[in-house]
Amino acid sequence: MNTKSLPGLSDPMHISITTLDDILVAELSGALTCMAAGPVYDALVRHVDETACRLIVDMSGVTRLTRAGVRGLVVAAKLCVTHGGKMRICGADASATLLLTSLGFRHILKLEPSVEAAVMALGDTADTAGAGVAPVPENWPDGSVTRTQFAEINRVEHARYLIAEAELPFEFVARTCGFDSAKAMGCAFLRHLGIPPSYFAERAATAREMSRVQMTG
Repeated sequence: MNTKSLPGLSDPMHISITTLDDILVAELSGALTCMAAGPVYDALVRHVDETACRLIVDMSGVTRLTRAGVRGLVVAAKLCVTHGGKMRICGADASATLLLTSLGFRHILKLEPSVEAAVMALGDTADTAGAGVAPVPENWPDGSVTRTQFAEINRVEHARYLIAEAELPFEFVARTCGFDSAKAMGCAFLRHLGIPPSYFAERAATAREMSRVQMTG
């Protein structure tokens, strides 16, 4: 277990990092405000970089959550996505849940009622289609696409997921997915989908804006 306390706060943030099988569990307790957002982000990112891409953030001990405090959670979730993984938040109280669902990040900050429910959600691979690159089959079927085409289609699907779900810059997505440039990625999108990357970015942005309007309307 790795624990860390952030001093100097009226209700200091305490971070405890453990593992459950191959899932990283970060237990937060205290006030998650602007003062704690950076250290929380650093702690989450360090362990995501060092281990794997399945992360549970247990907020059952969080006494107060502010808009600024959400920032670290968003960036950590995006990092998980870039690694082909996913993150779940659990144990948020009513006020924290309201804030998390009203900021327009429901596509990436996904909530579960408990650690057990989060573990089950992370074990379900159905919602991660396109999140990572699929392995090339050992026995290549006759009459199918070439291995080169298969690899490029995989990269396109991975890129589409990152653009739509993580709001990442095109150049970053292109490098992450193995394209030489954003322009090369765009050409691959047109070859395989007939649609440029900007379409998926704009569609996702519109969906998020509609979500914000519905929550504030």
